[in-house]
Formats: sequence, C-alpha cells, structure tokens
Amino acid sequence: MAVVEAITSEVEPRLAAGDSSGAVVPLAEQLRPRAGSAEAQASAQLRSATTIVLVVIGIAVVLLAAHLLSRRGSRDT
Repeated sequence: MAVVEAITSEVEPRLAAGDSSGAVVPLAEQLRPRAGSAEAQASAQLRSATTIVLVVIGIAVVLLAAHLLSRRGSRDT
C-alpha cells in the first residue's frame, strides 16, 4: 500500500473521527520502510565516496613514492 493510499484510506477517516493519535500509526507504518531504505542508500553513498577518496589518496602516495625513488636513483649514478 502506497503512502497516499494509506493517507486516504486509513489516516483521513481517523482524523475526521477525531482520532489523531490513531491516525499517526498507519502513516508511520507506511513511512518507516521508506526511511530505512533512504538511510541505507545514504550510507552506501558515503561508503562509496570514502572508498573513492581512499583510492585516490593511495594512488597519489604510490606516484609520490615512485617519483622520489626515481630521483634518488638518478642522484646515485
């Protein structure tokens, strides 16, 4: 059941009857799974961004080390 359907079929009749606390429960039940999936998606995006940053830093460190080692080798000869 979609959120809009829950509002029209469960929430609005309870609000019309004056049962505001009873109207909150079905709405919360419909919104809870959507909030969980949004949190999981945000967490996955954060992990992805962190992974990209770590890979870029790793590549930069390797390139810097290779540069420094190549300069050291040219000074020795």
